Amino acid sequence: MDKKLLSILCCPVTHKGLSLARADLLKSVNTAIAAGKLVNHDGAEMTEALTEALVTDDGKTLYPVNDGIPVLLEGESVVLDQLQGFAPLLYCNRAQRIPPRRGFLNANNLRL
Repeated sequence: MDKKLLSILCCPVTHKGLSLARADLLKSVNTAIAAGKLVNHDGAEMTEALTEALVTDDGKTLYPVNDGIPVLLEGESVVLDQLQGFAPLLYCNRAQRIPPRRGFLNANNLRL
């Protein structure tokens, strides 16, 4: 996917940034699709494996990319909470680059 195009795309619902889904996320998604356990936002069961996808910066939503064209329709999006063992930051490339903000609490309620 063209990097310039990717830099201007955002989620049509939340307006969060999008990044290419990593290989480990695609593998998990395709495993769930093969098992018949993944549905899109409209509730339709996904049947075709994905070769490329975009994921929101918070790692909660995935948008398929078909033949190099991002399908940025809410109904075609996939809520990633459906995947077992899903940890959003593991799959979100941009979120890993954002340093923690001082003065905020981390997961253990310790001030950063």
